[in-house]
Amino acid sequence: ADRVVTVSPTYREEIMTTQGGWGMHEDCRARQDRLDGILNGIDTVEWDPETDPHIAAYFSPKNLTGKAVCKAALQVPGLAF
Repeated sequence: ADRVVTVSPTYREEIMTTQGGWGMHEDCRARQDRLDGILNGIDTVEWDPETDPHIAAYFSPKNLTGKAVCKAALQVPGLAF
């Protein structure tokens, strides 16, 4: 693989140890320049439906009306991505 991605930066480090690598630690160490750890979760500022300019309508936990508009926009036949 060109890249190997783990669920977190901490897990990336863990799988390169004898204890956490379950026999694959040497392989992980040999490819650590292509081994990344991406923290679970999302960037709540970038992916905020109250301000996201890339969705059909804004919505929030207190006002979900825009959510139905977004769903309908995604269900348009032939929608190109």
